[in-house]
Amino acid sequence: MFRSFISFLCLLSAVCVFNEAYAQKLHLLIAAHGNASGGIDGSVKHDGENICGLFVNNVPADRLDIVKLQPKDFTQDGIFRTIRDLKIEQADKDVIVFYYSGHGAYDETTNAQFLDMGNEQVYRVKILEEIKKRKSRLTVLLTDCCNIKSKYEGRERYGIVERCAPAEVSEVSPLFQNLFFNEGILGTGIVDITSSVKGEFSFCSKDKSGSLFTNVLVNILGAKTEKKLDWKTVTDAITSEVKKEFNKDSAFYTKEADYAFKSIGLPHVQQTTQTVAVFSLSGAAIPPSSVPAAPVNKIRFGVRALPNTGPEGGMKITEVIKGTPAERESVEAGDVFLSINGNDVNTEEEYSKAVDASPQEMKVVLINTRDNRKYTATIKLGW
Repeated sequence: MFRSFISFLCLLSAVCVFNEAYAQKLHLLIAAHGNASGGIDGSVKHDGENICGLFVNNVPADRLDIVKLQPKDFTQDGIFRTIRDLKIEQADKDVIVFYYSGHGAYDETTNAQFLDMGNEQVYRVKILEEIKKRKSRLTVLLTDCCNIKSKYEGRERYGIVERCAPAEVSEVSPLFQNLFFNEGILGTGIVDITSSVKGEFSFCSKDKSGSLFTNVLVNILGAKTEKKLDWKTVTDAITSEVKKEFNKDSAFYTKEADYAFKSIGLPHVQQTTQTVAVFSLSGAAIPPSSVPAAPVNKIRFGVRALPNTGPEGGMKITEVIKGTPAERESVEAGDVFLSINGNDVNTEEEYSKAVDASPQEMKVVLINTRDNRKYTATIKLGW
């Protein structure tokens, strides 16, 4: 009996030692499109490698679990499977960080942002819901992708991070300790950030060394500081620095945005900055009303139009974007613009040039398809 009691104590002692020895672990999932289309593949590859390097340089190897999504994983089922397969021993201690770089957009029917995985679109909110099922102490969702209305087009793509040599750090850096390994209110809950607000593109850096958002994030989180910064301070700094980086080469990025808007049929929309969207921070959710929105006063008109197939010619309005000058001026889908400032408009090029060259008050001749009558009107543009 005595011997059995001693054995029980030894077993109990061993369990206690094991539990005390268990250290918080950070599980990092990297989904970066190494073969993303549209000329961003090089930057996205850098993004994945830079994020990987950031964490291995600030967290010891025995406290860091890095999972790089492989080609087969770039579907909703693949992502969910990867999340479910994480080896989490103590959910109340561990942290899950999901990072994505690649194409993205928002679905106007659901008003939700999705990640364009190539063969499938995967909604951010669904990824967050799946991670929450693991009940980790802290969940961090970071996505670097556009947030513009766009037609989803399936295309074969895959993701892989090729380089990420482990660093030899013996302890967690002070900043990472405070942000990721703090067991108080600062280190619990959800951090949910994406690189641009609804209505904006997210940009790769001019030299293709990564994306604006990810480069800034890596620089700020990688800074060697003893200060105990919280998530609010860090995200404010990231938001400010992304705007500064855009402004350094604003002519280049504005031109890129102009080209991108035209490519999706919005030739009269401008983007003059990139605004990081912070949906939730550790310890407290941010009310939806406080999430910044793309400024509508930068939109000059706000319609999509295609050549009219009727005998009268002109350009038929197929969509009026909400909150734009076109909506405020009561332009409606179905209206046909015959001329702008005295110039006939029968092609997309003629229409685009006429609007671009117009003074702020644009004189149009149009057919209202609801009564099939021709009208002359003056429309005030956004700028």
